[in-house]
Amino acid sequence: MATALEFAQKAGELFTLPDIVIRLQDLIESDSATVDDISEVVMLDPALTAKILKLANSPLYNFSAQIDTVSRAISVIGMAELFNLALATSAVSSVSENVKDVDIDYFWQVGVHCGLIGRELASACKVRKKEKLFVAGLLHDIGQLVALENNAELTQQVLMDTSGEMPWKKQQEVFGFSWAECGAELLKLWKLPADLWIPVAEQHALAATGNKEQDLFAAIIHIASRAANQTLMTTLPAEKHLDYTATIAEIAWQTTGLQEEQLAEAVGFAQMEAINVISIICPSSAAVI
Repeated sequence: MATALEFAQKAGELFTLPDIVIRLQDLIESDSATVDDISEVVMLDPALTAKILKLANSPLYNFSAQIDTVSRAISVIGMAELFNLALATSAVSSVSENVKDVDIDYFWQVGVHCGLIGRELASACKVRKKEKLFVAGLLHDIGQLVALENNAELTQQVLMDTSGEMPWKKQQEVFGFSWAECGAELLKLWKLPADLWIPVAEQHALAATGNKEQDLFAAIIHIASRAANQTLMTTLPAEKHLDYTATIAEIAWQTTGLQEEQLAEAVGFAQMEAINVISIICPSSAAVI
């Protein structure tokens, strides 16, 4: 049986980030890049520019004044946060174009709900890099698409399972690893920072890394992913209903310091805003909600 890395390497030949995201990443990591430098790169892609400005003007940020330029967006949300929005929208477009034999609309609905819940929980935890939690949540299950590209038959076996076993346990049983692991390997191949791929990799195991921030991020995604799946459960056939919230580990509550009431508030926010976000970053999926 192939490893999670081998799955990611094969899928990585198909799922690639656009050149503009790579260029933005290089600029963000540069000590000399200016707001104008980044604005010029973003504006090379009119579709990406439009999506970023729509997100900046959405209730996600709730700014009182209209954000009508990329440079203005950078000044109010920051360079790193703008990169994360560009990464999110670009990854959705790139991956969706190359996926078949899966309900991609439902996939992104769960991802957006997870990202929004994660972002709100990050705010409750006073995390400064909350946009990274949105991206990590959005891409938390991208390993499903990696698995599908490598072995559609086994992937469908997991997706169609009605035994009542939790999906990540079934994945481990069928593949020898969870989709979280191969999803994280793809994010590493994309050269994304550790505080993006580690929460994806550790969302089920919650293994202590010795880095408090990374452990916090993983715990937030652990909670958010289960809450997102629970929220959208009613759209699935009754035989596939599972109690995801019952699997939230006590260590996740302890690590985050969150209360169930805060999770309920985050879920409520996600339910209100998901349609707006989906309509911006993956409009075809918004049409089926």
